[in-house]
Amino acid sequence: MNNIKINQELPQNLKFLKAQRVIYANAKKIYRWQLTISIVVVVTLNIIKLTQKNFTTIDLTPYIALVSVSVTLFDLLFLSGYLSKFKTNGAKVQELFDCNVYNMEWNETNSGDKPENWIIEEAENKYVHNPKAPLSNWYHIELDGLNQQEAILRCQETNLEYDRKLRYHFKNDCLIICLSIVIISFVVATIINTSLQGYLTNFIAPTLPLIVILLKLVLDNKKAVRSLEEVRKAVRKLRNAGGTPSMNQLRQVQDKLYCSRKDSSLIPENYYQYRRAKLEQSTKINVANPL
Repeated sequence: MNNIKINQELPQNLKFLKAQRVIYANAKKIYRWQLTISIVVVVTLNIIKLTQKNFTTIDLTPYIALVSVSVTLFDLLFLSGYLSKFKTNGAKVQELFDCNVYNMEWNETNSGDKPENWIIEEAENKYVHNPKAPLSNWYHIELDGLNQQEAILRCQETNLEYDRKLRYHFKNDCLIICLSIVIISFVVATIINTSLQGYLTNFIAPTLPLIVILLKLVLDNKKAVRSLEEVRKAVRKLRNAGGTPSMNQLRQVQDKLYCSRKDSSLIPENYYQYRRAKLEQSTKINVANPL
């Protein structure tokens, strides 16, 4: 038999869940600022560049270039590094939770040092309970009758399936929004009978930063989905092979999960909440009844 259901309710492990939720929430705030600054500033600069002749004779090109470079450097030197630190800390705390619940050794070679205690304590103190996103019964899937290794594998498969589906839907929705922007702007341009140059200058150019960001999100999540699908196939193969998987095999799966959490792009919290209920239900069904 396994002790995962008992372990996940222990105060120390609930503490890790509280901390990782706060850390990821902070990371998503930074990510939101990063996107907002990129979109608002670049769109504003495009509009200024297109309309500058209407309100000034001064050539604003060098000033626009200076602002653009400054925003880029601020993003590269400050926001990106700060965001990466929060994502790594969040992934480490989540990894610590899984290791404790699974009774699995921490892999320092793959995950580095464990998160420092002050990071966990500071984040936990900022946690605010959300009844729509409870922390209890984290692994709410059926684990009765499974030994420890089999239960771990099912939990890992749940994590893989959930993250894969969430990113798959997010990727598709970003693509739909991107195509909608282009199609709607084209329809409007056609209705007002603008030229191709006018369409590109007055419709596409100002929205190009948003389109680029959406396409980047599509490509990043497509890459993450492909990686998760490869690990998922390996897990299914391991599960269907018969017998009990070894802790070494489970550790390899866990390492892939950690890397995905650390390196993949973040999903906005409101989108996560929007998809959560349906994803949990479908994931539970798919894991319980594998192909």
